[in-house]
Amino acid sequence: MKFLPFAVATLVGVAGIAHAAPVSYTCEESAITEGLETEWTAVLDVDYQTGAFRQFTVKNKTYTGFTMNTQAVNAWNSMVREDDAPALAFYEKDYNPRKINGTYQIGLFGVTRGVKAGDVIKIMPPFDEPAYFCYKKGSLKDKIMTDLRRSHNARVTGQ
Repeated sequence: MKFLPFAVATLVGVAGIAHAAPVSYTCEESAITEGLETEWTAVLDVDYQTGAFRQFTVKNKTYTGFTMNTQAVNAWNSMVREDDAPALAFYEKDYNPRKINGTYQIGLFGVTRGVKAGDVIKIMPPFDEPAYFCYKKGSLKDKIMTDLRRSHNARVTGQ
């Protein structure tokens, strides 16, 4: 597996990410479909020294074999708005390369307005499944989004 030096330097040096163990995230739907906002846990295991993807576990399923796509990082960052977090890495795996939506992608994002590098990931499943965001458990972003979900759900249920 070959990684561009810039991508690895970004993960380790510029971003300041030094996770040695798998990182747990709280995930949520990007769009509310049933009135109540749901959440679930995901675990991302990436070697931040080499940029190598180890595995991603979500909804009782473990995924392996993803590779880093620096072109996707460059494309994302060329479209980023002023307050958006820059992409640090995009990991992807083709499940059906002949279909436009046959690729599973995981985006790892950097620093922006109180959010630390690696605190936010975006999951983009293949085959028209909806994309969603996950927040590193215990991070400021996780606390804010969890409070927002609970507040919303309390209003919906009248509690």
